[in-house]
Amino acid sequence: NGSGNQVFYDTLTVTNCIFEKNKPDYTIGGGFGGGTHVMASKMYMKGLITACFYNCLFDQNHSKNEPQTATYGATSLSNGTAGTVYLVNCTFADNTSDNPYGGNVGVIVNSDLYAYNSVFYYNQPREFYIATDNNGNSTINLYASLVDGGEENIDILSDSCYIYYDTSNIDTDPLFYGGEEFPYN
Repeated sequence: NGSGNQVFYDTLTVTNCIFEKNKPDYTIGGGFGGGTHVMASKMYMKGLITACFYNCLFDQNHSKNEPQTATYGATSLSNGTAGTVYLVNCTFADNTSDNPYGGNVGVIVNSDLYAYNSVFYYNQPREFYIATDNNGNSTINLYASLVDGGEENIDILSDSCYIYYDTSNIDTDPLFYGGEEFPYN
């Protein structure tokens, strides 16, 4: 780019993993993602990092209210600073945040999220939140997914945020079968 700095693009693929009972390490100023946090190094260069999650379970993760380190707080997945995340056949259930602006999945600062055939159910205080700053935009794109509370359970916290909520999405009880080994099947 003329300044001698190199820019690297990378893709991370995560398959058949369980993110369970996690919380951020608050001793290092965390607070954005209890389960995982996807972040690129240059906040205004979209596409530097792409993370693809296939057949993953995010359950019972927690983030507390940390106003001095995080404006928001995502309990399961935080996608920020120009990251792109794909969720395919994933389940998010029973995740909680003490932050009144937080939620199960957060998309912040010039980032994009795409979800296909996934379940987002019984996460508090909301399923999704989306925010950005004045120099970029953030998007959430949902297809063929079950979203508890529907599109109304996506909190838009700033301008330049866009939601695509496909007509193939549903809002209903997923009727988890339960059981000790696989409670969310």
